Amino acid sequence: NADRCLRRLQSNTSIKNSFLVQQLSETKIELILYMMAVTTDKRIKQKISHYLTHLRHIKIRITGKDLKAMGLDPGPTYRKIFDAVLAAKLDNELKSRQDELEIVRGMIPNKRD
Repeated sequence: NADRCLRRLQSNTSIKNSFLVQQLSETKIELILYMMAVTTDKRIKQKISHYLTHLRHIKIRITGKDLKAMGLDPGPTYRKIFDAVLAAKLDNELKSRQDELEIVRGMIPNKRD
């Protein structure tokens, strides 16, 4: 698994933070360190180091209460929204809680009264 993940990273010329987190978040720390040790690609070493020191600690500020207040019923949609917000935040598209709320508003279909 670690070798496959490393090949995916190496084949990607421009690695977005969200892609890196998606690839590494479910991987055991020992395997991530292994990947960092065996790769000769300095760019990949730097990306993995950045994941370990910064990216894996980034969280979104919005909660299910915020989504409920926007009229969304709890369910699988929450996870999709949270994942999209986190990806945007990891890729430096969002800076504040307000930015997170704005992107969610854009994802919610307009309700007709």
